[in-house]
Amino acid sequence: MGKENVQAFIDTINLAKEKYQQEVVKQLSEKRELQETAKWEVPVVITYNSRYFKDNKSKSILKPYYAKKASEPETLFLEQLEASDKVKWWFKNGESEIKYFSVLYQDGNGIEHAFYVDFIVQFTDGTIGLFDTKKGITAEGADMRAKGLAVYIKGLNKKGRKVWGGISIYINGSWRYNDEENYVYNEKDLSNWKFLKI
Repeated sequence: MGKENVQAFIDTINLAKEKYQQEVVKQLSEKRELQETAKWEVPVVITYNSRYFKDNKSKSILKPYYAKKASEPETLFLEQLEASDKVKWWFKNGESEIKYFSVLYQDGNGIEHAFYVDFIVQFTDGTIGLFDTKKGITAEGADMRAKGLAVYIKGLNKKGRKVWGGISIYINGSWRYNDEENYVYNEKDLSNWKFLKI
């Protein structure tokens, strides 16, 4: 290749990149559609890597239960679930895979995302709880996810299901949850947060 052709190659490569961006990447993002699964069930098989350890949790639906290092709110919530006589079983949800449970929500730009709630809980009274544990800044930024979860739960209940839950926080020695579509987190005013009695 002669030196006189170098610029032609650079220009051709740059043009190809631009066309690829316009014709492929842009179309993929425009066509991206998330779909709800009509009926979700706890996965029969989950594979674990070396970051997971066997943990003795009697109310986990998965036996044996394998865990990785959990956040502080998740750890405290697990303790609450294990101690409760109202909990039949619980499932610690995973992320980013179709086998895990998720709820659709829209971000501030109207783009749909999947929200993988932390815990699915079967209570002894037959109700199902969907809870996502948060703390501090993660609780502050949960408004879009909270709305998606509230809308999802409301829709299930209209169909005769008995589902409840929401964004959950541990504050001042109590668990509280917010199940409102118009979610607000203000640590100094939790008047719109219910006490979580499980």
